[in-house]
Amino acid sequence: MSPFSSDPKRGHDGRSRGTEIASEDFLFHLYRGSELLQDNRVHEAKEELEMAIRLQPLDPQGQDLLGVVYFRLGMYPRAIEIFEQLVREYPEERTPRINLALCYLKTGQAMNARQLLEETVMLHPDNTRAWGYLGLAFERLGDYMKAREAFLRGGQEGMARRMDELLREQVGQPPRSRRASTHPPEPFRELPEEEALTHPPSVPPPPVSLGAARLPSLLPPAISEPPALEATQSLLPAVDFARQRLLIFPGNGAVQHETGLLLLSTTDGFACRQSALRGLVASSSANLQAEPLPRVFRGKPQEEPLGGAVPLLGYSGANRLVLGPSGPGVKLHAFLLRDEMVCLREDLLVGFDSALSYENGRLAMGDGEAALMVQLQGTGPVVLETRYPLGALEVLDNEAITVRRELVVGWHGRLIPRAILPSEAPAGQRGLVSFSGEGSLLVQLP
Repeated sequence: MSPFSSDPKRGHDGRSRGTEIASEDFLFHLYRGSELLQDNRVHEAKEELEMAIRLQPLDPQGQDLLGVVYFRLGMYPRAIEIFEQLVREYPEERTPRINLALCYLKTGQAMNARQLLEETVMLHPDNTRAWGYLGLAFERLGDYMKAREAFLRGGQEGMARRMDELLREQVGQPPRSRRASTHPPEPFRELPEEEALTHPPSVPPPPVSLGAARLPSLLPPAISEPPALEATQSLLPAVDFARQRLLIFPGNGAVQHETGLLLLSTTDGFACRQSALRGLVASSSANLQAEPLPRVFRGKPQEEPLGGAVPLLGYSGANRLVLGPSGPGVKLHAFLLRDEMVCLREDLLVGFDSALSYENGRLAMGDGEAALMVQLQGTGPVVLETRYPLGALEVLDNEAITVRRELVVGWHGRLIPRAILPSEAPAGQRGLVSFSGEGSLLVQLP
């Protein structure tokens, strides 16, 4: 039974029990907050609902209401925190999933929205709203074919036709003339982003007799999305203007914004190149420190800095950082190590969590040349950058892959590199490196 649906035997904390004695104060503040939210008095609703949650912190319906309030106020990090917790506690519930996906879409986290919505449509394959939002996520990620399919599943035929036009533009075909159609075109029906984020109907006032009190269903209907912005619309107030461009940090780890910026949250500090740092947040500026990290060979720190001419600095005391690419045409890539190891070229390494251990090495590339490498091990995010698209080649046991040395970015798994001698290379080619073992070889693809 859903904690977001009505059941005479269900309590506010989501656990079944024979009888329930509701808290008079909790019911009062919950009722009052819901009514204020219905009247669009969102700041007052926030105060009432925060009082209710202080009385019953684990109540899922109160948390859901409060998450909607935070969303309406543009307090996206707090709304995301609430909906993420609800999704963890009630993984099969539809409403908090869609609300969280909308928060991700609003804050430029299209990849997170896509992953969440793909899980949601597997759990609720007939939910058209989830399919529609999945279409939006695919569109923002540039996957117009999958976006088209999702929009069709969501009943958004106008948006599906829009994806057809974008697909034609991708392959260089002129858009199909609307006049040639035998059917009059329907106007595009934009999927309203705030349609999914819902709030409950008014909660009836607390009953006089609390002994038999039960909170009715708070399963919310859809909120209507305001009309799309028009050219003649008045300017937004400064606070709303800023909130629409708010960079939302994850609770822990890293997320990549659609602008290409990388947002990191850390508890142990982070090491990165100063050229990549766009901004940071520290609990106290007095505690913030930045020190160059040394190269480490065979467990011994060296005098030269890690990163060479543009050294990596270890930022301790910083708990949130914004990283960006070092120049035009350069793209950041981030991934998470989970108690594992990766080797990367030092010149392409941008940063890594201070919880990871590192050691330097050299990759022989033939002709007496070698590339400086960094081996990272442990649990935490790693960031690198490349000028060309990044690809991975899988190396299976008892196989070997040979690539040009300038394409090598690094590897994950148990791979053994070997420079190919000119006498062994096909057609006298030079600068080849072979990898054998089992793992994934990361390469640039110019």
